[in-house]
Amino acid sequence: MTLPSTAPSWSTRLPARWARALIWQFVLEPFVRTFYDLSSTGRTNLARIDPPAIFAANHCAHLDNGFIIMSLPFRWRSRLAIAAATQDIFGKRHFGLPIKGMLARLLGNGFPFSRRGKSPRLAYFRALLARGWSVLLYPEGRLTIGEAIGPFLPGVGIVAVESGVPVIPVRVVVVTPGPWEGGPRLSRGRTIVKFGAPLRFPITYDPAAATTEIAAAVAAL
Repeated sequence: MTLPSTAPSWSTRLPARWARALIWQFVLEPFVRTFYDLSSTGRTNLARIDPPAIFAANHCAHLDNGFIIMSLPFRWRSRLAIAAATQDIFGKRHFGLPIKGMLARLLGNGFPFSRRGKSPRLAYFRALLARGWSVLLYPEGRLTIGEAIGPFLPGVGIVAVESGVPVIPVRVVVVTPGPWEGGPRLSRGRTIVKFGAPLRFPITYDPAAATTEIAAAVAAL
């Protein structure tokens, strides 16, 4: 399946993928590890399935994308797209340019996705999955630093049921806050990324029930 003509596809092409991998390996990952002790659990759950999948994660830190990307095996992180807030990331312009959106596409293969309502725009999401790209999604729809996991918005249940691909629950746990979560500026934070067992939903499944089950699976990690 080709990507919709209305959506930019340069971030899925080989030059962007190579640039992304190099930036993460030599710039972003060393930078993040300077400020955070990062570990992960449950990666064996990823060995039980083949891409693509939907990664449904809580959103408790500014660097969640980095924590999760760095915790994924290469075969998953090399073909990952990140669903980002339509207005917060792709709606804002700086000096007349969509700088945030361009960086989101370059560094995380980000794309705009609405998590609200009963009919989120699914064409680009479906096309990515059909081409073997996994998608990272934050169903809370907002950042919850220092808070309990918030309610999941209905979009995750819709895409889980309509796509038929496995859903991997992911929980990011900030054990010790780092500089970006209100910790002392010179302190080093500690974070754990937990991957749960894959969930599957048949096409006849109730999307609202799927959303509830995914939220419960993330909270249980």
